[in-house]
Amino acid sequence: MTQEELYNSFMALVEKEDEAAAKQFLIDHLNDFPEEVRKEIAFTFFTDAVKKEAAIADEQKAGLETMKDLDEVGIILADALKASELKEGI
Repeated sequence: MTQEELYNSFMALVEKEDEAAAKQFLIDHLNDFPEEVRKEIAFTFFTDAVKKEAAIADEQKAGLETMKDLDEVGIILADALKASELKEGI
C-alpha cells in the first residue's frame, strides 16, 4: 500500500467518525508507515493510555471519598439514633 493509499484509507475511517476502526487501522498498518510516523502513532497511543489510567484513578479516588463521606454520615446518623433512643428512655 502506498503512503497516499494509507492516508486515504485512514482518513476515510476518520471521516466516518469510527474511532475504533481508525485505531485498529493504525495498529494493523503500523509497519507500513515511515519510522517518524510510527513513533508519533506510538506516542499518541501511549499518551491516550496514560490519560485513561489517570481518569480511572480520579474516578476511584472520588469513589473512595464518597464512601468515606457516607461512612461519616452513617456514624452521625447512628449517634443521632442512639441519642433519640436515650431521650425516649428517659
